[in-house]
Amino acid sequence: ARYLHGNRKQKGVHNLHVNIRSLKYKVFEVKNVAKEFSPHILGVSECELKKETIDEKNLKVPGYDILFPKSWKTHGFARVIVYVKKTFSYEQVFDLEDDLVQSIWLRGGFKNSKKVYYCHAYREHLSTRPVGEQQDYLRKFLSQWEAAAEYNFPTEPNEVHVSGDMNLDTYKGRWLQNDYRNLSLSILVQNACNSNNFS
Repeated sequence: ARYLHGNRKQKGVHNLHVNIRSLKYKVFEVKNVAKEFSPHILGVSECELKKETIDEKNLKVPGYDILFPKSWKTHGFARVIVYVKKTFSYEQVFDLEDDLVQSIWLRGGFKNSKKVYYCHAYREHLSTRPVGEQQDYLRKFLSQWEAAAEYNFPTEPNEVHVSGDMNLDTYKGRWLQNDYRNLSLSILVQNACNSNNFS
C-alpha cells in the first residue's frame, strides 16, 4: 500500500505473496525470493503439503519462522503457509482461522506502531463441487475478514490486509460479467468488500 501511494523507499511492512504450485520441490525458489526482497511476511499458496510426505525442517528459510494453517494439525495438509521474519513482531491469530479454510492470520507491526492484521489464503478451486458448497466455503473465509476488522472490539476498525489466490478471474472485470462461470462467488466477494470497506 505504501508503495502504491508513492513511498518508493518502502519504509512500511513488506508483505509479499506468491503462488508456487507445489512447495516441496521449490523451497530453493522461496529462499531466493526471501533473500532478494527480504519481506517481513511471505505467503505461499498452492503448497500442496502433506505431513506424511514432507519433513518440516526441509521447508525452513534462514531468518524466518513458518506458520501453518489449522488444517496442518487437524488434517495433516496445507495449501498455504506463511514465512515471517524472526525480527518482525507478530502473533498468529488462531481465533480467526478455521481448519476447513486455507487461511493464516497474524497480527504484527513495528515497535511503537499500530498493529495490522495480515491474512494469506488460498481459495480451493472446487469446480467439481456444487456451487452451493463452494459458496459455503467462501462465506466462511469472508466472515474471517469481517471478524478481523472487529477483532478485540477496537474503537475503530482494524487495518486488515488479505493476500492470496482466490481462483477468481478479476482481470479487466471478468469476474463480474454475467456470463462468468463463478459469478455467484465473485458477487459474494464484492459484497464483502463493499460492506466491510475493503478495496
